[in-house]
Amino acid sequence: MGEYRIQGGRKLAGELTINGGKNAILPILASVVLGGGQSVIHNCPGISDTFVSMEILKALGCKVKLEGSTLIADSSAADICEVPESLVREMRSSFIFLGGVLGRLGKVKICYPGGCESSRDILPQR
Repeated sequence: MGEYRIQGGRKLAGELTINGGKNAILPILASVVLGGGQSVIHNCPGISDTFVSMEILKALGCKVKLEGSTLIADSSAADICEVPESLVREMRSSFIFLGGVLGRLGKVKICYPGGCESSRDILPQR
């Protein structure tokens, strides 16, 4: 990791843009399902996991669009509780959608992450 060493008696001033990171954006995108409305997320990284997550949101019934690095998602119509196996196979961390879908719809069907032989229905314990 790099570092900056500032020497001298002058004030430090300016701006620094920090790029969005995968470990931050994936949980944020998974939580969009819970909102039940529009979410605007700035500084989304243009990486494959972001695009797969967008496809998962669409498959769940969300409207999603990317304008530059800003993602706009509307989950008000999300009513599908099954995460498609083809998308789960593309991204091992897709299981992160399990909690949001279960919390919003009360049930979820998702296969094991990273490829699987079978799906599991997950229902809350009563």
